Amino acid sequence: MVNISTVIATGDQYFIDVSTRKRWSRKSVQDAGLLSDELRKEIFEAYKDIGKEAALLYDNLYFYEYIVYTVKEDNGDKTRIHIRVGDIVDVTEEQEGLAYAQVKGIILHKYNDGTLYPFFVFDWFSSTLVQHNVLQCTIYRLQGQNDNRWRRVYPLTFVDHSPRTHFLHVCSRMCTAKQHDTTKRVYMLNEFYYKAV
Repeated sequence: MVNISTVIATGDQYFIDVSTRKRWSRKSVQDAGLLSDELRKEIFEAYKDIGKEAALLYDNLYFYEYIVYTVKEDNGDKTRIHIRVGDIVDVTEEQEGLAYAQVKGIILHKYNDGTLYPFFVFDWFSSTLVQHNVLQCTIYRLQGQNDNRWRRVYPLTFVDHSPRTHFLHVCSRMCTAKQHDTTKRVYMLNEFYYKAV
């Protein structure tokens, strides 16, 4: 059991005041397909992103529905970030530039010194370079569970702003008004979505 009073660290002085909500049951974690040896290996890789390269002593992972944290700016401004599983985030990526991912999981892991570190599990969107024939929005394919072309686990510090991207499922005949066909992983970037100011 995670001690509530334990401080959650990020490895970055600009990412502070981290808290999690709604811990998942083991069944929820299994249903999401997040119990794998591959995921544990990727957590080791994600630690390298924050400068921690020692062999991991602890194996326990704690999964959550929701995470909240503050990002500080050099000028003293602070932004409170709220991310939940299922949100779509945009991140700056070295090869792609702007890349999009859906948050599949939020994890806390205890590092060797007993400190908890937060990580995101992403399913990445890849562009098909095809436009929707009516809306002229770019069509993307969402990474599947067995698609290992891209690493999935990243430290919390990869998301430094609130979600601001919206994707629409490209429905199949199996979709209903209440439930999308989750086997069809095709989406379009809603380029018309914006926040009124």
